[in-house]
Amino acid sequence: MKLIPLIVACGTATLIHTNIAASEISGVNLDDRVTIGEHTLILNGAGGLARAGIKMYVAAFYMRVRKKTLQEVSELTWWSKRITVTMLRDTSSDDLGESIVAGIRKNSTPEETRRFGLQLSKIGEALGKFPKLRKGSSLSLDWVPSRGTVVGVDGAAVCDPIPDEAFYEAILKVWLGNNPVDVNLKNDLLGIK
Repeated sequence: MKLIPLIVACGTATLIHTNIAASEISGVNLDDRVTIGEHTLILNGAGGLARAGIKMYVAAFYMRVRKKTLQEVSELTWWSKRITVTMLRDTSSDDLGESIVAGIRKNSTPEETRRFGLQLSKIGEALGKFPKLRKGSSLSLDWVPSRGTVVGVDGAAVCDPIPDEAFYEAILKVWLGNNPVDVNLKNDLLGIK
């Protein structure tokens, strides 16, 4: 399934967040805490992804309390969560979108993947507004219990919330599932040394 940008406008509400620098990975300053609506989240873990020796991005995972397993994270459906991906090189939104789809496929049943078709199209539409994510650009994927999955680029929401909780769990599995994009990055995001 290829993400194809659609010519449908998405809402552009601003994501609210607080920046408190915590640490740095590959030149990316990470916030110790972020705020989504009225919820303050703490940095659960962060790490970088490289392919063939080329640094691709830094990912960070935020929760209200630190958790070490996907099961623990999944049980907290009424809490906000955030995954951020900050580019370490210019990347096409198609490439990033395709890697998210591939990660969802690797961690979901064929039926689940088919069920997420509309949601994936919405993310494809949102990312399609940014043909290229420049080095330093940041993609955020938030779970906001009262709203759903909120997709943001550089701090601004890029489409209407996607209310399917199972879809956000599928997104988390791209990085935290049984077949993550990278096992070391999974451990970093879960704070496992």
